[in-house]
Amino acid sequence: MKTNLLKHLCALALLGAAATASAQSTLNLSLSDAGSGQTTFSWLWTGDVVSPGGAAISSNIGGIMGLGASFPGFINNIGANLDYIPLAGFGTLSDVTHSASQQFQGLQFNPDGMTDAVVLWLGDSTLSTMLPVTGGDCLQYSASVDSATIDVPFSCFNPGTYQTISPGTDIAGPGSGPFTTDTTYNITVGPSEVPEPSTLALSVLGGLLLFRRRK
Repeated sequence: MKTNLLKHLCALALLGAAATASAQSTLNLSLSDAGSGQTTFSWLWTGDVVSPGGAAISSNIGGIMGLGASFPGFINNIGANLDYIPLAGFGTLSDVTHSASQQFQGLQFNPDGMTDAVVLWLGDSTLSTMLPVTGGDCLQYSASVDSATIDVPFSCFNPGTYQTISPGTDIAGPGSGPFTTDTTYNITVGPSEVPEPSTLALSVLGGLLLFRRRK
């Protein structure tokens, strides 16, 4: 009994340590073919930035108009599709320290040699609206629809998966990341690899039947 108790205590300690160590934010972006010369663009935030406390911004800046992420090689031939692209139904980034908020309203693709960037804009096409923040403020993202069909052909992108990590930094130190903790950006260009609910259910049922037969 003592052995089991020790095992449970060790497991709880490891879980607590993992929860402390995994303080970070992840933004998963996806682009898929919508047909008719269009692309479906969507994102999903996880981690600190969607938690009630938010994620602390790392540097002292007057405002945030966009959060950029670079993915070398994912843009094929963007052509004339470099302009600001309005978004509708995307979520809101809030400065929980000062009770201010701004909705994401735009998107822009910037190919630059080996570095292809996705820029996410707060505010409208004039970029006249910003979310004023300073170093140490905590930002929280509140999700909405977070998916839109944009007038950019899917052929402008190279299918595959891409990742970039912006390291976190303390308020006084240098660093390329926007937050004090690490920020991971993932992008998937192509069909989603997540199984449909019906397929997942059949797989689970098949596994249960196989387990029962072996037993």
